[in-house]
Amino acid sequence: MKLADQGIQNYDNVFRFLNIKIKALQELGRLQDVKRLRDELLQRQETNLVPSSVLALAEYNSGNTDEALSMLERAFEDRDLKFFPLDPRQLFEKLNGNPLFDAIWEKVGLPELKK
Repeated sequence: MKLADQGIQNYDNVFRFLNIKIKALQELGRLQDVKRLRDELLQRQETNLVPSSVLALAEYNSGNTDEALSMLERAFEDRDLKFFPLDPRQLFEKLNGNPLFDAIWEKVGLPELKK
């Protein structure tokens, strides 16, 4: 992960790499690092554009599902749902079945998930 951390610093403004890093940190159980990265993104948002989709993923992986849904709604309004490397419903797996979450993806036009 140290190499990934160094690499991410080189691609600081390439948000698709931040999505991958956030997911990797969460998978490794490094919740404090996810929260730290989320806080850095929120701080960066004060002076630079930070895509709402990236903030949504950071909030989701920090355990803040309500804020993640709010950020996803904003990402839809901003037409900012293009940064996800995978089907977003896989990235936000625990939200599948949530009426608000499902409504966002219905508006986006993603096909219904097979159950």
